Amino acid sequence: MTDLAFLKNNEPEYFSAFCPSKRISIKGDFENGMNSGDSIYAGYFQDNLLKGFIGGYVDKERENVDCIGPFTAESYNGIFHELFQFLRNQLPLDYKYTFYIGSENKECIHFMEELNALSTGNEYTLYIEKKEYKNGEISQELTEYSKEYKEQLINLHDTIFPGVYISGKGIIESLGKSREVCCIIKENELVGYCVLRNYNGTSNGTIEVLAVKEKYRHQGYGRKLLNSMIKKAFDSYNKERLNLIVDQINQNALSLYYSIGFKLNQVNCAYIIK
Repeated sequence: MTDLAFLKNNEPEYFSAFCPSKRISIKGDFENGMNSGDSIYAGYFQDNLLKGFIGGYVDKERENVDCIGPFTAESYNGIFHELFQFLRNQLPLDYKYTFYIGSENKECIHFMEELNALSTGNEYTLYIEKKEYKNGEISQELTEYSKEYKEQLINLHDTIFPGVYISGKGIIESLGKSREVCCIIKENELVGYCVLRNYNGTSNGTIEVLAVKEKYRHQGYGRKLLNSMIKKAFDSYNKERLNLIVDQINQNALSLYYSIGFKLNQVNCAYIIK
């Protein structure tokens, strides 16, 4: 399964954004998902050989599955519908299924249209490398996360990002395991926070969330938080490359990321099947 995902996810016409590109990261994600019970997979076999599979990260709280793949040895034709329907039959009827796929993944886009999936717009995958990063402004108010800010972080996250694939509680529960966070605190109030998805054992990471409370926006806090997390990821977590995903329509955020040094890597199409 790891070999097939590694082979196909590095081809633009099969790219699935919920799957890493490096073999060690793919293997680690699959093992963690299977061991924790937070993932689900469906495989298609012929003569005991794996010909294709689809997977997903299951969020029971939000009744959502972030879908990995599908990845098939040959064409999706004749396999996709069977795989997806089998996966769907394992979960409650009211779950929704989220796909982030490369814009060149025409075959999967075709099946999304066949299934009347809801298109939620395009996203840009950006990246920045340590060797090209020029240290930017960080904040003297930067604070290591502590439990006293737990409820503030949960409330701020769920207010700004209602219904997204990970809740504020989910972020808190994963800290120190697969995620890290830095915060700016002003007079005991959480101004904003930035979350790093930390793929242990790899040189890659993802800036997963950047949020600033509304009354503190347009005051430079977003830039300070982002620079602080980038510096921490490169210096403390030994990352060589960071990725970031942003909606195409969010031009203010894109301007910020480009000004810091991020570059465009991939255009993804987002779909939801209900």
